[in-house]
Amino acid sequence: MKRIAVLAVALMALSLPAWGQSQTFSLTAQPIALPGGGQTFMGTLAGISFSPTPNFSLRNTNLVANSGNFTSFFGGMEYRLPILSTKLNNVSPNLNGMRFQFYLTGSAGIDRVVDAAGNVRQHYSFLGGGGVRYDLTNSGSWTLGGEVQWAKLPGLANNTAIVSFGPAWHF
Repeated sequence: MKRIAVLAVALMALSLPAWGQSQTFSLTAQPIALPGGGQTFMGTLAGISFSPTPNFSLRNTNLVANSGNFTSFFGGMEYRLPILSTKLNNVSPNLNGMRFQFYLTGSAGIDRVVDAAGNVRQHYSFLGGGGVRYDLTNSGSWTLGGEVQWAKLPGLANNTAIVSFGPAWHF
């Protein structure tokens, strides 16, 4: 835990020169399918993020599924990789790679399951992965993207992949 705190402080300190250049909030909501107990359950991955710098965001992610009243609440970070957009832009003169935004993400939190008998179980849970967004309007306000994350959700599926696709609104 101490290492995570030191890493978070180091990332924030390294991004201080860029503070004030970009302060953006983003809202996302994406449907997902979650495996659990030999079945697949419908779920929603929704959240908000705050970007104090152009390449770094703090994010809140909430995961809700209809399996046993399953909910998860995560706090984490997102680091954008503009070098990949630049490389994509240089590959083809017909494709504007700057409209793509590639990123890595990691989050930690708590998942909560209420079984049929009303017993509540809570566990530490984690998400980690990456994604890509495409700027639909070339204005930065609306993007459409996909994300692939590894999920450790002990209350539902201990080790699984979450694939999501959906819109994001930036303001």
